[in-house]
Amino acid sequence: KKYADDNNADILLIDGPPGIGCPVTAACQGVDAAIIVSEPTVSGRHDLKRVKQVTDFFQIPSFLVLNKSDLNLAIRDELIDLSKTTDMPLLGEIPYEERIIYAQAQGKPVTQTLDNTISKYFSDIWEKIKNHI
Repeated sequence: KKYADDNNADILLIDGPPGIGCPVTAACQGVDAAIIVSEPTVSGRHDLKRVKQVTDFFQIPSFLVLNKSDLNLAIRDELIDLSKTTDMPLLGEIPYEERIIYAQAQGKPVTQTLDNTISKYFSDIWEKIKNHI
């Protein structure tokens, strides 16, 4: 937060820890909103519900991004329904794509290394983030 203030940043994104433990609670301190990234798996569904409870407790507006959204379509649909019923707007979905993993392993931004079809998922989500926050 100090860095953002010192540099007149309009938006500061922090990458919180995975899971549902104390570090998640600590990451929620002093934030204006939470972008919860979840995968459509049994454990992802469980963790999403727990993190949403934490953000609700601290009265933090929450938004959802589905990563690897095509892994399990039944759970994906459940998570989309959950986003609608718990005031957690869905910012977007990123399908499973090996080229994304490869770009990450190379330390390169996905939006600058992959074709427009894939990078568009990220740029669309970014536009929604800017509109909501």
